[in-house]
Amino acid sequence: MEENQSGSGKVCQYCGRPLGTEMPFRCKYCSGSFCSEHRLPESHKCGGLKQVKERVARGEMPMFPEKRVAREIKPKFSSSYGGLGGLKDKIKNFFRKLKSR
Repeated sequence: MEENQSGSGKVCQYCGRPLGTEMPFRCKYCSGSFCSEHRLPESHKCGGLKQVKERVARGEMPMFPEKRVAREIKPKFSSSYGGLGGLKDKIKNFFRKLKSR
């Protein structure tokens, strides 16, 4: 990101507009910082995007990367209850005690 002429803040790398309190957008293809108007690669004529398109055309990388699937999370029970079976026994005993009162 470049400093604006007054030195008070950052500027868009495409149009030079001071960003001030606006959060700069970072391009994932060229790593440049841009204003909201030029945040998209097509809006700032991104050279990095052109390289990615060329790599896809040559078959060096997929156009749409595979989505990662979250693995199934299995619940863990404390060993002090003897696993799930022990926990069920503890719950049954608890309710038996409540009924007997």
